[in-house]
Amino acid sequence: MFFFICRKKMFVKPKGKRPKKVILGANDELVSLQIKVPNKDRNELREEAFRKKVSQSSIMRRVLKDHFIDEKQRRKELGVKLEAILDSCVGWFGGFEIDGEAGFVEKMYAEGLMLNDLTDVQWERVKEHLQIGYNGYGGSVSDYIFNGKFLKLNPSEKQRAWFGYKKDSEESQVINDEIKEEDLINRIKKTELSKGNIELEKEVEDLEGEGEDLDEEEGEEEEEKIEVELVEE
Repeated sequence: MFFFICRKKMFVKPKGKRPKKVILGANDELVSLQIKVPNKDRNELREEAFRKKVSQSSIMRRVLKDHFIDEKQRRKELGVKLEAILDSCVGWFGGFEIDGEAGFVEKMYAEGLMLNDLTDVQWERVKEHLQIGYNGYGGSVSDYIFNGKFLKLNPSEKQRAWFGYKKDSEESQVINDEIKEEDLINRIKKTELSKGNIELEKEVEDLEGEGEDLDEEEGEEEEEKIEVELVEE
């Protein structure tokens, strides 16, 4: 009598260290979080987890932790830059400069700082200064014009409510178009200025080259005179 034994082929987990246990704080609790990622990223996550002998979840937790650390550092740096800008825009006799290259809007824009990056505490600080700047106009600027100055700094919905305009309003669209046109003009000016500087540098180099050629010609003439004098003697 013959017996045939069929064995089911099973996936054998490679030997190695077990994934490290997650150490939580006294007030921490693990909760489920469902996210969607591209299939390529999912496969790379699996490979990374296998290579490092850790769970996929632990890698994702580390990514989140690093992100929050980076964000905290970024906000700290943002706070330092913001305070420097606010201090620099305060006039000698009070007031707060908003317009021009030395004003709040352009300095924020140049540093890449947007209003929607600010924390609630930072926004309250900014509001105090903006109110001072607004009072400095003495009613010579309409609310429509004043509020439009800050659209290029991407205010949040909450901040837009303080300014008194809506994101998709007709007035906002008009001001956005004006800002785009102003930015385009500024870029053109910078490009023309850069081209002018290049052409000027080229002219200077050409003049210097001509000067060197003249010096060489004068040197050759002097040598000819010396040779003639020697011949006459």
